[in-house]
Amino acid sequence: MSSKIPAWLGGVLLLAAATSTGATPWLAPGDLRARFAVQKLADRGHLALPATSWPIMWRNLDASAGADQAASGSAAAYLRFEREQQFTSGSHNEFFLSAQTQEPAITGFSGYSVGDAAAGVDLQWQGTALAAGLSVTYAANPDDSESVRLDGSYIAATASNWVAGAGAIERWWGPGWQSSLILSNNARPMPSVWLSRNAATAPDNAWFGWLGPWDIILLAGQYESERAIPDTKLLAMRFAFRPVSGLDIGLSRAIMFGGEGRPEDLSTIWHALTGTDNGQLEEDDPGNQIASIDV
Repeated sequence: MSSKIPAWLGGVLLLAAATSTGATPWLAPGDLRARFAVQKLADRGHLALPATSWPIMWRNLDASAGADQAASGSAAAYLRFEREQQFTSGSHNEFFLSAQTQEPAITGFSGYSVGDAAAGVDLQWQGTALAAGLSVTYAANPDDSESVRLDGSYIAATASNWVAGAGAIERWWGPGWQSSLILSNNARPMPSVWLSRNAATAPDNAWFGWLGPWDIILLAGQYESERAIPDTKLLAMRFAFRPVSGLDIGLSRAIMFGGEGRPEDLSTIWHALTGTDNGQLEEDDPGNQIASIDV
């Protein structure tokens, strides 16, 4: 008698894990139905935000279909339900299990694979201006040999219309559903510190009003030690805006630099930010950069 989990059961358990969402101040990538709802409501004018930078703060997702109930009512209802469940003060705790018969090579927006099986606990707390989460997962036979993970753990604070945080949370930059030009769910989240807007409101002045709703995120993180260059640093930034209804434009940039045996001083960062470190300096390039534009 085979001890393997039937393929259909593995799929069900993996789906249950992928659609499980803790109570966080933002809508994290991973829920395909929520992404469809956000995209549909934004494209039909019920949400004023660029819908291609995830996670999306819940402050941006208070939507009502109104007279468009027949076409957008179900999307608005689902998003409203998720917002009421997740964007609430107090503590929220979850225990989760997942299993699968085979790890997919590419997972897409629904989330990255955590091994043959996984179990974990997710502890969340939200206050008025402060939120924190501790997620501990044990993965069986993972690709990177790290069985115990803190992916999804964070602490974040809100001041005015800005959110500052530290932790390892999932991100998805761009309009693709299977992958992204810069950051996606096909890799584990990187420990980082970040700064982003809380509400993607449009500028209220004549000079920049044409941008429409806009969002920006700046983050600095560090790769793991098991690399050709251990402890490489990452600077990443994304600016997204919606100048007209139905048109999202995203500008992203990522800079890898530093690490063991590589320069990390302020001049190195300056050369990286000004773009003079890719094949333009002597000896080994101190940095590696990529950028993307999505429309």
